Amino acid sequence: MKVEKFRDLTLLYQNEDTMMVIACDTCGAIGMKEGDVVKANEELVGYLTAGVVLIELLAFRAKPIILVNNFCIEMKPTGERIISGIQKAIIDCGLEKDIVFTGSTEENMPTSQTSIGVTGIGTIDLKTWIKPKTYKGDALFLIGRPKVGLEIVNSSDPFIIKMISNISNISGVNEILPVGSKGIDYEIGELCKSNKLEFNYRENVAVDVNKSAGPVTCILVSGQEEILINNFTEQDIEYFYLGDFS
Repeated sequence: MKVEKFRDLTLLYQNEDTMMVIACDTCGAIGMKEGDVVKANEELVGYLTAGVVLIELLAFRAKPIILVNNFCIEMKPTGERIISGIQKAIIDCGLEKDIVFTGSTEENMPTSQTSIGVTGIGTIDLKTWIKPKTYKGDALFLIGRPKVGLEIVNSSDPFIIKMISNISNISGVNEILPVGSKGIDYEIGELCKSNKLEFNYRENVAVDVNKSAGPVTCILVSGQEEILINNFTEQDIEYFYLGDFS
C-alpha cells in the first residue's frame, strides 16, 4: 500500500482504483468545563471540530465514510452534547446516511478541561476522480472570514460547513483549500507550492491575510474569475477577490 502526505491529509493508495484519505483535527480548552479558557456551547465545539475534518475531505473531492471521535472527557453529559454537534455537522454536509460514526470517551478519570479529537476517513474512486488543481491565470477568492476564539462563539455569520457542498459543485471551481489557524497567506503559499505557481495579490485586500481562521472559518477557492463571480452572485455567496496566479 502506497502512503503519501498532501498538505494536512494522509493519502493511502489501496490499489490502482481506490484511495483512502485521512483528515484529523483537535480542540482543547474550549467548552463549558471549569478549566476551559474559552467558554462555548459543547454542541458548537463538536460541530466546528467535525466540520474541519469534513471540509478537508470534501474539498479534496473525497467521500467521507467514517468519522471517529476521541474524547478526553466523559460521555455524560459533556460527550453527549459534543456528539450532538458532530451529528449536526454530518447532516449539514448531507452525509447522515453515508457515514459511520464511532469513538471513545474517558470514563476512568474526572476531567476539568474539554479536550477532543476527530478523525475522518474518506474514499476516492481514482477512475473518475479529478484531482483539485490550480492553474496559471486562475483567480483566487475567499469565502467566509477569518475568526478565532470568542469571535466564532459570538458570530452570526453562516458556518462554512453549511456551504461547502454547494461551493464544491459550482461550475468553474478548480481547487478549494480550507483556511485554519495558520491563516490565509500561509495557505496561499501551500497552493503556490503544490501547483508550482506564483500569486499576485490585488491592491487593498479587504481581509487580514495573516490572521488565524480558527476551525476553518473560511476557504480559498481558485478557478475561472468571471464564471465564479457569476455563480457566487447567483447563489448570494459573499466573496472576497484576493488576486490571481501566474
